Amino acid sequence: MAAPSLCAHLPEKGSVAAAAPLESLAAKPRADRSLICPPGFVLETSARVPVCTRPGQGQVEGDPRAACRATLALGPVAPVPTQWRPTRSCPGGAITTVVRLEGANLGLAEVDLASDSPGVKAESIAEDDKALKPAERPSAQGCFAHQCRLVRLSISADAPVDVLLRFSIKDGASSTARIPVTTHCPDPLGNR
Repeated sequence: MAAPSLCAHLPEKGSVAAAAPLESLAAKPRADRSLICPPGFVLETSARVPVCTRPGQGQVEGDPRAACRATLALGPVAPVPTQWRPTRSCPGGAITTVVRLEGANLGLAEVDLASDSPGVKAESIAEDDKALKPAERPSAQGCFAHQCRLVRLSISADAPVDVLLRFSIKDGASSTARIPVTTHCPDPLGNR
């Protein structure tokens, strides 16, 4: 099962909402000499004559998927615990670890992940990854697309002290995760 998408079901071409001039109506007087507006309208008393207004909404031809992506919120990403990077003399090269990144909509299919740090490879862990044991799947770890993403990091000795991962939605929001790293060389015999 691929990461869920909130916008994929929409057509690429079609009508989308667009801003239009405010709609205005006359406020209706009540028996107690106050004014009332129909549902959905707001009473504007700043004008010389009080009126009821609501935002106008029109339609234009466009890309409904892009309009959907533009409305998606992303992040912020919760702080991540310090991870290890190997020393230059450490056997084996890079240290691979899985980190849990939490923030609004991080795991959706619309969200792209990229490493902004040299010496760091980042790969999302998908629910349908055949190499995963059942207990390692995101759903088994309580990590769901609307609030979490599991990422496999491969950190080499060239990695900076702060690893930066960038999340972005085409036509929409972006967010950055900062992961602190400290130098450590694990014991090749498994004694960390």
